[in-house]
Amino acid sequence: MRNLGITRDKNQLESLRQKAEMKNINIVPLPVTEIISLLNDETQIPNLTKYDWLFFSSTNGVHTFFKQAKDAIPKDVKIAVVGEKTADAIRSYNLEIDFQPSQAYGKLLFEEFSSEYQTQKLEILYVRAKK
Repeated sequence: MRNLGITRDKNQLESLRQKAEMKNINIVPLPVTEIISLLNDETQIPNLTKYDWLFFSSTNGVHTFFKQAKDAIPKDVKIAVVGEKTADAIRSYNLEIDFQPSQAYGKLLFEEFSSEYQTQKLEILYVRAKK
């Protein structure tokens, strides 16, 4: 059996471990990353009714957002995602995707969105990781 070190968040390692075992690979967890929300009592998710769009750039961002979102997303707020995995995460909350770029790149998300909606003034909440 081969050993493979993985640096993902510890909560993501179990599904990888099961897949790896089927291929005779032993996952050695090296969780040097941890996904946490930067929101607290002082920085809550803002009132979503003032936004036209919510942009999501990762699956982890989707799930972290919805763990803390106290209110449902208003029906008139549209959702943009960076790629198919992020879209699947949104769909797991029974929501529809209104915009997705041709390829899963953050740069394309903004370029293609800007090209399509260039004549409109929009308020966008961009849910992403802090760098």
